[in-house]
Amino acid sequence: MKINKMKVRIEDNQGKVLVDQKLLNLPLKDKSIVDLSIVYFNDPEPCMIHRSAVMKRMFSEMYDWFMSRGSMSQIHWVEIPDHMKLWLDTEEVPSHIIIHG
Repeated sequence: MKINKMKVRIEDNQGKVLVDQKLLNLPLKDKSIVDLSIVYFNDPEPCMIHRSAVMKRMFSEMYDWFMSRGSMSQIHWVEIPDHMKLWLDTEEVPSHIIIHG
């Protein structure tokens, strides 16, 4: 599955869909983008070029991690690396993520 085709559905423990988007459209916390912009570019007020580069790296890391899980299509929230959990901007606490294409 290619990165631009991967879809991610995030659900709570009741099965309520919190997010159902292509990976590249997942909502990311601005604080996480700024924090990584400081790490990568020493830029606490990232321009669109730095912001875009940081987001691309975040999505690429998530994609690689999801692909490393093999054919597993449902991943419990507790299995997601802590730093990636902090990246995702969800209003409610997720239970699991479903990868689909």
